[in-house]
Formats: sequence, structure tokens, C-alpha cells
Amino acid sequence: MIDSPDVLPYGSWPTPIDSELVVQAQVMLGEVALDGDAVWWSEQRPEEGGRTQLVCLAVDGERQELLPPLANVRTSVHEYGGGAWWVHGGTVWYAEWDDQRLHRVRPGGEPEAVTPAPAVPRGDRWADGNVHPDGRVLAVVRERHPAGGGAEQVVSADPDQLEQLLINVIRNAADASLETGGAVGASWRQSGSYVEVLIEDEGLGLASTANLFVPFFTTKPNGSGIGLVLSRQIAEAHGGMLTLENRRGGTGCRARLRLPL
Repeated sequence: MIDSPDVLPYGSWPTPIDSELVVQAQVMLGEVALDGDAVWWSEQRPEEGGRTQLVCLAVDGERQELLPPLANVRTSVHEYGGGAWWVHGGTVWYAEWDDQRLHRVRPGGEPEAVTPAPAVPRGDRWADGNVHPDGRVLAVVRERHPAGGGAEQVVSADPDQLEQLLINVIRNAADASLETGGAVGASWRQSGSYVEVLIEDEGLGLASTANLFVPFFTTKPNGSGIGLVLSRQIAEAHGGMLTLENRRGGTGCRARLRLPL
């Protein structure tokens, strides 16, 4: 005997497959990176609160989940994020969603924060890192959100010339830091009617400042001696100035670019 079918309103039929079950089954694959023979990728996992885990597939087929259960790889740079992790030589760097600090995981190690806690919680955000082939220099975007927000500042300048100036100064800083394995930092601030861009390295510092802006003078084996001269000319043509000095309270040099607002 066949039971009579139940008549139910549209959309009210019971089912064991609900929306929560469907979402939990959908692991979203994110960015993919190659590091030697290993393949790395990110997985966003709804069943784990939507956090992002990093996974490595070694050449022998072994699959490894890198981070502990509470870690979450995600950056708020530009608000919508992206570029939250990168890998080089088995070492991984990533932005942790909870505090937005940059973390590092060495092969076989645990995550460690490599940037200090900012004055404003989650105020320093990191993304789009790139490691030099020798592994000694890391270039990474830092987005800073000061207390109360920062005022928008506009500098009238030739973008191509200003880009060349910054390339010259940052390249010098990177070359100096390579000698010591140090870092290079870039920041800016408003000073009256000027904006100041500071490029700081952790190299050996300046033995003498007498010949810094003398044309064709260089201490580099393959240097031309015109990079800093050209950079200062560009700064002065825009009504600004470029100076170099040894850092106080630390090793290395500080380049200070001042441009009128």
C-alpha cells in the first residue's frame, strides 16, 4: 500500500542538506606559490570560522598544514586585502588577521611576530612581500593608520622624475643594508608646509659626507657617481631638498627628502 503524499507549502520541504552543510563543504582555494619543488596555497575554511590556512605539498607528495588552529592569514591593506603571505626557501611570512602584524615561520618552527605591536591596534598593515633571491632583503608594503586618521597630502611633482629619485635613494639604502644583513625602512610625515619622506637603512653608515653629491664620485665598484647628484637636482627642481646623514641611536644612514605641499 502506497502512503498518500504529504502536501506542504512551497519551500517548506524538510531536507538534511541545509545551507550550513553546503557552506561547510566549500573550502575556497586562494593564492598559489611555488617554492623550489614545493607547491604552497591558501585555503579559506568556513567550518573553521572562515579563517585562512596555508598548505604545502612537498615533492614527495606529503601534505602539510603550516599554521596552528587559531592562526588566520589575512591582511586589511587597502581594506579589501590581498597579498597576505609569501614564501622563500621554505620560510613563510604572513599577515595575521587578529593583530595585522607580520609573522614569520621558519622550516620546522612556530609562527613568530617580526614587527612590533603598533601604537594603534591593527594600525600597521602588511602585504605584497617580495624576498631578494639571496634571502637577505625583504621588500614589503606597510600601510599605516595613525590615531585619528591621517590627513590627505598632495604634492605637485613630475611622477617620473620623483620615481627615479626614490629608486636611486632606495637602491643605495638596499645596497648598504646588504653588507650587514640589515633592513630598509620608508616612511613619511608632514612638517609644516612640507612633506618629508625618510629612507633609512641598517648599513655601516657614512664614513664621510664631504663627497656625497660630487659628480662621478662613488665608493661602489660598479657605481657611476651620478645617482645622488641627479636625485638632489630633481628635489631642488621641485622646490625641495635631499639630505643624507648617519642615523642617531642606530647604525646606518637616513635619507631625507623634503617637498613643498
